[in-house]
Amino acid sequence: MLEMTPESYIFDYARSGLRSGSAVRLAGTARPDVHAECSMTAYRFFLNLFLCPFGDPTITSSDLKRLGFTQQIPNVIEFVANSEVPA
Repeated sequence: MLEMTPESYIFDYARSGLRSGSAVRLAGTARPDVHAECSMTAYRFFLNLFLCPFGDPTITSSDLKRLGFTQQIPNVIEFVANSEVPA
């Protein structure tokens, strides 16, 4: 992390799961309890990330045709996730 901004996050990898929280909020405490301060689930973090007001507000769909793309996209990265926890 080069700078502390409102878009900076801390991630807590615990046995109970991945949690995230605001780095600015965590930096403002004298003795932070990282696990307690990281109150967002991975789902909430990525939901906020993809709805981020700092991104392009004209992206309103994942359907490329609805976004006006007429050419084939040469490279695509697809993320797939599930809620299963490994044993």
